[in-house]
Amino acid sequence: MASRQITIFFGLIVALLFVQVGFSAALMRQLNDLEETINQRTFTAQSINQTESLPAYVENVSVDDDPSKGTIGAPITIVEFSDYECSYCAQAAGDVEEILARYEGKILFVYRDYPQFPNAPKAAEAAQCAGSQGKFWEMHDLLFANQNQLAAEFLPEYANQLGLDVDEFNECMGNGVFTDEVNRDKADGETYQVGHQPSL
Repeated sequence: MASRQITIFFGLIVALLFVQVGFSAALMRQLNDLEETINQRTFTAQSINQTESLPAYVENVSVDDDPSKGTIGAPITIVEFSDYECSYCAQAAGDVEEILARYEGKILFVYRDYPQFPNAPKAAEAAQCAGSQGKFWEMHDLLFANQNQLAAEFLPEYANQLGLDVDEFNECMGNGVFTDEVNRDKADGETYQVGHQPSL
């Protein structure tokens, strides 16, 4: 009887050793994958730094009176300078939604304009004019979804799609109600050394 118990005991030890070896091997694979990922990102960052210097970290970036989403008074405020004609900015817009959902209640996101491409200034004004009718974020999303059609003639149609008062929208655009606002955002961005979009 004792011999059988010893055999079972040693069998369990051997089984546990196999489990431990398997666990260790899996852990080592994960660590190696993580190290490879870090090395790749480090190499990419170094490659970027060889060709261009990144701006210094800037504290207390003004949120101005620009549109925001998330939680007022949240411990983290993200201020983005962006351009509706920039493809990377469109990708970032999706990432922002994921971040806000993942860290619900912890982040306030503020969108500021930094138009660089030809149609971006008027697109930025269109979003602001839509905002005056309570549809900033809807226009924001629609503009990013139609980056290849941001010329001035397309903008009233987007206002129509969103159910805005198109005459009011056209008057807002025609009078340049938000031209100074967009220009002020860009000037602030230059003060903060924004060189590329999106900049957070």
